[in-house]
Amino acid sequence: MYLLSRSSGLPTILSTAFSFIFVLLCGATPLVSMAQFEKMGASGPSIQLTPAYPAPGQKVTATLTSVRQLGTHYVTWTLDGVVVQQSAGGVTYTFTAGPAGTRLNLSAVATDESSATISAQKSVSINDAFIVWEAQTYTPPLFRGRGLMSPGSTVTAMVIPNIYDNTGTLYDPKKLVYTWRVDAGAKPHAVGTGLTSVSIKNERLFKTLRVSVNIQTAGGTVVATVFTEIPPVQPEVLLYEDNKLLGTQYAHSLRGEYQLSASEVTVLSEPYYMSTSARDAENLQYVWQIGSVTETNPGSIILRPEGAGSGRATLGVTITNREYLTQRIRGELSILFSSNTTREQSNSKTTAL
Repeated sequence: MYLLSRSSGLPTILSTAFSFIFVLLCGATPLVSMAQFEKMGASGPSIQLTPAYPAPGQKVTATLTSVRQLGTHYVTWTLDGVVVQQSAGGVTYTFTAGPAGTRLNLSAVATDESSATISAQKSVSINDAFIVWEAQTYTPPLFRGRGLMSPGSTVTAMVIPNIYDNTGTLYDPKKLVYTWRVDAGAKPHAVGTGLTSVSIKNERLFKTLRVSVNIQTAGGTVVATVFTEIPPVQPEVLLYEDNKLLGTQYAHSLRGEYQLSASEVTVLSEPYYMSTSARDAENLQYVWQIGSVTETNPGSIILRPEGAGSGRATLGVTITNREYLTQRIRGELSILFSSNTTREQSNSKTTAL
């Protein structure tokens, strides 16, 4: 809007116009520079981390984005206020994450030959979380190991989080939100606050199961992502001597050949990694064979040498899970004897460990 004076309208208009042109010309350079800066960072300069949620001791690569339009550029990286890297074209910086609870403050400034600059900052907390798992499959008493995942079995996975807030205070695991996924599926397996464990049915035959969990605060901030891979196994039957005085000899399983020298020997079978709560559970069927003789459902078999002579016989046992037909295993043992061998069954319920 211009004010027109009757006595000197033209000079007033010209003066205002020249003033406008002067301001426009004086502001041309900064306006062009600002346009150039906005073009370079149209998507917004940022620092991206790989991995996105570092764990203690991990190698982490930080990358400054939106520097392609700068041409020749010089990048200065600062970590917690200390310059850690300066180099031409150095858009990446690699460092080792500290212990859990550490909070890192990264910044990067890129400058080109025309002194145009872009910068970005990022703060990241080093959090720790890991998954432990155990299949709900059978192992003998005092076995020094966990149940392994066999076809058709159920696996329990549990995450143990060590997540810290910006003040270095450890989060209560019950107040974090957990999103569980199986085999990187688009649909979560389970989601819930305080959901630190889940049960997963293994419906994939002889394929590795990938289980991951995404951990967020109640406000929706992702603080950690962790995964584990669970390998499949085939159930296995092992045979042991069940000594009347010393008990079952779990230190040495019977394999290959066994010399029958005592007057009586009890052979016990153990169905490792089958989906059952006990060796004598009703869902298991045992079939023993020695020579042409077959016995069904004894948990162990008693061998006695009788008469004269010597020879060899194959003792075999087949165990089938009636509830999961994919779980069927067989074990064999070559029996060497110096007399005729007979057998006598012993019900598994009376010989259960």
